[in-house]
Amino acid sequence: MHGSLAPEQLAFYDREGYLVLERLLSDADLRPAREAMERKVEVIAADLLKHGLIDDTRPDSPFETRLAELFAGRSDEEFLRYGRGWRDRDPGYFELMANPVILDAVESLIGGEIFANPVYNTRPKVPRVAAGAVPWHQADKYVDVLLQMVAQRLRSPGWYFHLERNRVIKVAYPGRVMEMSATDPSSIHAARKYGASIGIHPEQLHFERFMGNPFDQ
Repeated sequence: MHGSLAPEQLAFYDREGYLVLERLLSDADLRPAREAMERKVEVIAADLLKHGLIDDTRPDSPFETRLAELFAGRSDEEFLRYGRGWRDRDPGYFELMANPVILDAVESLIGGEIFANPVYNTRPKVPRVAAGAVPWHQADKYVDVLLQMVAQRLRSPGWYFHLERNRVIKVAYPGRVMEMSATDPSSIHAARKYGASIGIHPEQLHFERFMGNPFDQ
């Protein structure tokens, strides 16, 4: 297997299940995707001006703030006219996804046969416009896959990873995923019993306190 990651980075990933690659991409690497977003913002600015919703397209505003400035004082409905997400088939997004710097790092982990979803979905966020939020249900289909991956990657028997929503917890132990609900005490007991059987301290298995309060505050 080839790739750009060093042996110690691969060892860290195998041991911890994640790897942070600081400053992996340069400004030049990010430029194609940034220019794609700039083109989209330009189209939106022209349309807002055309419909009399603004009187200044803010052409001199920096990339980081221009979209927010265009929608200052605007409603959720006006924001959603341009979509909750942008799926424009702009070459700039492809250039980012196909960047050899990214592919070389990925190749280190999974080999050279790399497949990626061809949909480029940019989700813009601007202050005080709730329409830019992504409903949690859109991520549901990925949760089980994520937890299975975490369970496979966890190496330390004293660790687990959990997600909570609506008083339901899904927990990934090393090699196993379990689900429990506040309305089903037996599921909580089973998850606690299994956690204790693999060496997790009982004080770390009081799942009830996380239900409705996932950050234990």
